[in-house]
Amino acid sequence: MKTLIATCAMTFAFAGTAWAQEEGEEETTDDGGMGGEMSGESTMTTDEGGGGGGTEGGGMAEGTGGGAHSKGLQVSYNAAGDSPVLHYLHGMGTATLDLEVLFGFTNISPDGGDSTSVVEIGIGGAYRMYKDMDGRIHPYLAPGAFFALSTDEAAGEPKIFGVGAEMGVDFMVFDQFSLGAALGAGLQFEITEAANTLSIGTYTTSINATYWWGA
Repeated sequence: MKTLIATCAMTFAFAGTAWAQEEGEEETTDDGGMGGEMSGESTMTTDEGGGGGGTEGGGMAEGTGGGAHSKGLQVSYNAAGDSPVLHYLHGMGTATLDLEVLFGFTNISPDGGDSTSVVEIGIGGAYRMYKDMDGRIHPYLAPGAFFALSTDEAAGEPKIFGVGAEMGVDFMVFDQFSLGAALGAGLQFEITEAANTLSIGTYTTSINATYWWGA
């Protein structure tokens, strides 16, 4: 069941940030003194990265990780997990709602014994707060909660409630496609037939791929 915990938990991770925007400002003023002349010139230039590039005026959609796009479908996989997690991302102006679903099915067929099947189901939600950037790299912080259960009789058919948070980053490979990573921890309460357990877990890095659409 540790596999399910690692897969479903909202991890608390940061894979790295980088600014892809260069901004310079130059201003000069010449004051000629008594009866003199005053002239000023101010220029500003901005170099914006491609990939996730811009809404009108060249920026990204506020609060989202998909550049100019506000909706996303993401698949994430944890190195310690057996089943991928499906995410629906929906931009809400200043942040992105992350709805998660996990479904896992395992069939165990030991030599000389009866086969058994284990079903794992999990749902969760997180509130992603992206750093608004005009380039390809979009870091975020995402607190959230989850619930998961399993039919694994050997593990006591556990039911898990948890809260956690993650720090991660999405990199826009193309205009509507990004790759990302996250790393983190969570607090969880596990109920089994044998005992109830409260624990704090730190989880391995997860990787994800996202398709973005919508304005």
